[in-house]
Amino acid sequence: MLGKWSGCAAFNTIAATYDVREGGEWRVLMRSPEGEDFPAYGRYVELSPVQRIVLTHLWEKLVAGVNPEHHPTKVTVELHEERGGTRLEFRQTGLATIASRDSHIVGRCDSLDALFVALART
Repeated sequence: MLGKWSGCAAFNTIAATYDVREGGEWRVLMRSPEGEDFPAYGRYVELSPVQRIVLTHLWEKLVAGVNPEHHPTKVTVELHEERGGTRLEFRQTGLATIASRDSHIVGRCDSLDALFVALART
């Protein structure tokens, strides 16, 4: 199910593997409309069920303007119970450039939109 909503709306997820445990690894292969592959991977750093997930994110290949340096970023997802629902906070830190930040914002928003649609269907 994770693979169905990871990545941005314009890309297709070709393959996805997740070993969801602290120290476990994840990997996603996304394909652009032009046919270019964008593999990404990382490791789960912290898992607090129904509260917090912390993981690393690293592109497998360098992409000019998006990830000119090859280093991992840190992704933190927190869920907060609120009256009438749940608030999700998402942070990704360590992005190398403004262009990288902006491209991740679009992709992450698309992913979260797809997640909310999938959850509404269940």
